[in-house]
Amino acid sequence: MNSGPAGPTARTQPLSDAARVPITHGAASAERPATNVAAEPVPRAVADQSQESLPYYPFDIVHSPITESVAQQIRQVASRHPERKADRFSKVGDSIIRSTKFLTCLSGVDPNQVGEELRDTLTALRAAPFDSFGRESSCAENGWSAWQPLAGQPPPLLRELSEAQGLFAFVLLGTNDIETSRVTTFARRLTKLVDATLAQGSVPLVSTIPERHDRELSRLKVPRFNAAIRAIAEARRVPLIDLHHALDGLPNEGLASDGIHPSVFSAAGKVRACDFGPEGLRHGFNVRNWISLQALVRARSVLEQDWKAEAEAAAAATAVDGRTRVPELPFVEVGRLTSEPPAAPGCAGTHARAPGEQGPARHYELSLTQPAFLEVLALSSATAESLAIELASAKAPARCLAVGSGFTRTSLARGDYSVTVRGNAPAAMVAFLLGRSGAP
Repeated sequence: MNSGPAGPTARTQPLSDAARVPITHGAASAERPATNVAAEPVPRAVADQSQESLPYYPFDIVHSPITESVAQQIRQVASRHPERKADRFSKVGDSIIRSTKFLTCLSGVDPNQVGEELRDTLTALRAAPFDSFGRESSCAENGWSAWQPLAGQPPPLLRELSEAQGLFAFVLLGTNDIETSRVTTFARRLTKLVDATLAQGSVPLVSTIPERHDRELSRLKVPRFNAAIRAIAEARRVPLIDLHHALDGLPNEGLASDGIHPSVFSAAGKVRACDFGPEGLRHGFNVRNWISLQALVRARSVLEQDWKAEAEAAAAATAVDGRTRVPELPFVEVGRLTSEPPAAPGCAGTHARAPGEQGPARHYELSLTQPAFLEVLALSSATAESLAIELASAKAPARCLAVGSGFTRTSLARGDYSVTVRGNAPAAMVAFLLGRSGAP
């Protein structure tokens, strides 16, 4: 049997083209073990702002590169929490995580059926006395938003991490937040969740959310929420699984008929979410299971002595005269802010800078080749608090076309523009997107 590629360039099309033997679906569920988690404040990991280089995660690959800085993060968590086991993992999220179609089938398959590259990891996890694949998570519920894993005493997140004692945790949230929260609110909540997971000794394997076909307003917001997810993963130097990208080329973009949840392959009246043959990999949950197993292989390999770092992906952005030239959209980076005097020039208009909008800044330039909605996201890399955004035309930099806090969406004509991100933060998570047509 041939296995699909496990490296960062793994795409849905090559996976579908590979000939694979269908894997028999086996649903197993373990009872939740007892836990004695104390009802105490949720610990928060502090982002390491001293890193000279922060990773850049390209948009055209499913798995973000595991560079030396990302590997260092994984090793540090493992070293500080030796009780966490690399043959266990947690599941944190909403119905797409909670579904029995997600990974459950791997608890009952023959490891020889998944290919040589993935077999050792599946064998190790299957041999563990704790069934990470089939167990029901204490921190995954239908309809959940990003705030709910940390709600209550003790929070479900801490209960789940304490029960599983795994070094890794699959995290997927945002599908429901689109309906209830601004992207800035979602980003703060997800940042707090990722930090709490790291502080507890588990490395989040963070996933983007799938497309939305059920509501037009929800569809419009998917890219900005995924940009926030990508930026948080970059800032915390944890692996990103770009599920949205992996499902992009599938029928109906990998979605079931409800337009929200991933589709799944069925044959002879049975659900076969672990069929990784050509037909199986035309369905969302099958691809999700395949790339999730790949993600475990990649993350666990960092702990091996012969592991070699993947090359740092470099954004094509260039810096000229203190301004970063955005080469193409979408663009997401974590960049350091530079101190400026209080009277530093900026665009003006009806907006007057508030005290919190003074201080360090980062300047960008970009060009639009046609009229478009430009979306800009700007958040503190430490706390995900909103930073000030100033948008002006390159021809008239003293006049603001748009100002905002945290997120802006502006209809612009073809032309050259400058954007300044400003606030009291050492570094910023910044995203530039071409907004989808429709109401904001």
